[in-house]
Amino acid sequence: MRGVRTDTSSGLRGRRILILEARLPAVLAGLVQRGGGDVVSVPAVVEATADPEDVRGPLEQLCCGATDLIVFQTGSGVEHLYRQAQTLGLDEAFVAELRRRPIAVRGPKPAAVLGRWQVRAAVTASVPHTTTELCTALAARELGGARVFVQHYGQLNDTLGAFLRGRGALPVDALPYRWTPPADPGPLTQAILDLVSGRVDALLITSRPQVVHLFAVAESLGKTDALRGALNTSVAVAAVGPVSRRALEERGVRVTVEPAQTKMAPVVAALAEHFTRAARQDAGPCYPAFLDLRGRPCVVLGGGPAAEGKVRGLLDCGANVTLIAPTVTPGLAGLAAARRITIRERAYVRGDLAGAFLAIAADGDAAAHRAVWDEAEAEHVLLNAVDDAPFCHFIAPAIHRQGALTVAISTAGRSPALAVRLRDRIAAEIGPGYAALLDLLGGLREEIAAREPDPSRRTALWYRLVDAELLGPIRLGNVEEARRRAREVVDAAVGTP
Repeated sequence: MRGVRTDTSSGLRGRRILILEARLPAVLAGLVQRGGGDVVSVPAVVEATADPEDVRGPLEQLCCGATDLIVFQTGSGVEHLYRQAQTLGLDEAFVAELRRRPIAVRGPKPAAVLGRWQVRAAVTASVPHTTTELCTALAARELGGARVFVQHYGQLNDTLGAFLRGRGALPVDALPYRWTPPADPGPLTQAILDLVSGRVDALLITSRPQVVHLFAVAESLGKTDALRGALNTSVAVAAVGPVSRRALEERGVRVTVEPAQTKMAPVVAALAEHFTRAARQDAGPCYPAFLDLRGRPCVVLGGGPAAEGKVRGLLDCGANVTLIAPTVTPGLAGLAAARRITIRERAYVRGDLAGAFLAIAADGDAAAHRAVWDEAEAEHVLLNAVDDAPFCHFIAPAIHRQGALTVAISTAGRSPALAVRLRDRIAAEIGPGYAALLDLLGGLREEIAAREPDPSRRTALWYRLVDAELLGPIRLGNVEEARRRAREVVDAAVGTP
């Protein structure tokens, strides 16, 4: 997927998406609506500001210079503390101390708020900006005996506190706001009923408290098991970040969608992508066909054993093959040295499918298949992405060949292993004699067409030939006896020439 697109293939169109976001519900709803989704917005969290007196102690310690390091975990927390400092008459000292002391931040949001006062953080946690990354960043500093002002959010971060104390630091805890459930549980109650009754297609979670409050209301309704069951079956569950995911997993819920970027736009785009892929996976049965690839340009992405197998199969059918991969197997290198294929030793870039009739993505890079699919659609190129059925215009079946005889087995991408096993069983049943039988029958094709002009009688003759005991002598190595019997059947049907 190139960049962030909230309308990925219109995957959200006609879908009801439940969002529990409270701080920026309009922003998140707008992203879903631009993708064609129907938003059900039920804020599940209230950010309750603490009384300034509740944070007077830690703020006074910070403002009088009694701390050695300041830790901000959220941008909202910095804003709350500044307003509380204003109420207490400590705002000037608060900003002055921010400019004087080293500051650690958990992510970009507190860093952005600090920028209003031209303050830069000395320590920044890496992506995905959780407590784990914050502790890792702080581990590089000498903390023994240091008094560390810690801005908490929602509730005390016990993991961070234990880490600081374990390093010999003395935490000065400030909790400028708490997360509480809405005063009116009615909207959450209705949301839960909608989830368990199948009236919602997806649940989008952006914070841990949303999960906590949702399940608390479900428990009060006696609907915990029903909610868990719905979220694990009929409802797609999207989560922003590992903290949200863990909150769901702790309650027995599998997360369906979790983007690498812990932001709203990527999770909406990933959810749209999920529905797009699901729609393709559930598409109707494929039309079986055998393609004539002689002389046609075909592109294979990937340089491993799977790609080599695809390349050799295409070459067997007479295709002109171009391979795109940074590294290749010795077998592929040998094919290139023999000038049987062309190799571009690099990763795929848009434009590589231009002019191709067919393409196969056998690189194992599922993340890149969206971009390959987009180009294939634009260029009208038939695409098969190995083991990624939603990005396939066609399914590559399991093949058994004996001479001109080809047997293909497909499970519509649902179980390639089953297709292989069925192919092997059919191959064992057919045996090698069928290739010779096919050659014999093929040799009679023009003669029968000339001697029997009536299509229905000609078809009946072919079935008499196929049902005649021709395979027995072929398996004994007596092809001439089989040919004699075939001649008898033809002459009996249309007369001696």
